[in-house]
Amino acid sequence: MATTSSEKRVAELREKIEKADYEYHVLDQPTIADEAYDALMRELQSLEAAHPELVTPESPTQRVGAPASTRFAPVQHAAPMLSLSNAFNEEELRAFDQRVRKLLGRDDVGYVCELKIASPTRGTRRPAPSDSSTRKPPRSGTSRCGRTARPVSTSPHRPSS
Repeated sequence: MATTSSEKRVAELREKIEKADYEYHVLDQPTIADEAYDALMRELQSLEAAHPELVTPESPTQRVGAPASTRFAPVQHAAPMLSLSNAFNEEELRAFDQRVRKLLGRDDVGYVCELKIASPTRGTRRPAPSDSSTRKPPRSGTSRCGRTARPVSTSPHRPSS
């Protein structure tokens, strides 16, 4: 691929990814599936690896998502919440495990894996005080799902930072 066509494709990918990030993180209204987003990101990563001169600090590969919605209060987690970095196969999952072991400086780690449901929408209709027969069950809107893993030390001692 010639550099000019690479530059053009990198620009197209960045624009699509930035739009998707904004729709997902700010508007809370994603318009593309996770798989499509991941494919765009992987293509951009591949092009940037082949053409390092095209990497810029503004590239989506050099930052995480978009600013978080201000509708949610910040939360301090007791243990780091590490991303699987879109692990789609055993090799990528094992690479994640190796990064965790290296980060913690130990091999005695375990994992708690849970579905991560982002942007859930729930609504309920309250019945009139005297008429409980009008109660309707909660409705769930669409949501974007992913995977999150949190390393869990099997030792009560945490590594020093």
